[in-house]
Amino acid sequence: MKNEFEIFRRNREKDFMFFLLSLVFVVGGYYTLEKKPFMGWLCISFFGFVAAAFLIQFVTNVSYLKLYEEGFEEKTLFHKKNYLWSDIKSFWKVSFRGNESISFNYTNEYIKRNRITSIFSSRTHGRVTSSHTIETDDLLKLMKNYKRRCK
Repeated sequence: MKNEFEIFRRNREKDFMFFLLSLVFVVGGYYTLEKKPFMGWLCISFFGFVAAAFLIQFVTNVSYLKLYEEGFEEKTLFHKKNYLWSDIKSFWKVSFRGNESISFNYTNEYIKRNRITSIFSSRTHGRVTSSHTIETDDLLKLMKNYKRRCK
């Protein structure tokens, strides 16, 4: 298993769909300008920024989730974070309003070593989004298998 890894890219179809949806709101903001200028500009500005972000994601395809022997790496448009399997205690699936993700907690040793004092309100230390080209349940099984092999 030396130097083997699996990479899962973001779902480009979803990114393009959200780009188009954002453009619809930009157009809606444009038609709102005459009656409610503040709301129109607010809508154009916010959804214009969102549309630009999804377009950049779609065109560059830089975001990914990489699973490898020692851990996993999650890269987004502006951020890259590495995690070691040995630092993670457990994984589980979380659903919130139809959006699924994988949450995880660090081991007590990792928490003490890194002086982690706060956690999210859902009592998780980290989360992997479900915006990749693999189903959340399949990704959860795969991550658990990698962690099991790491031990």
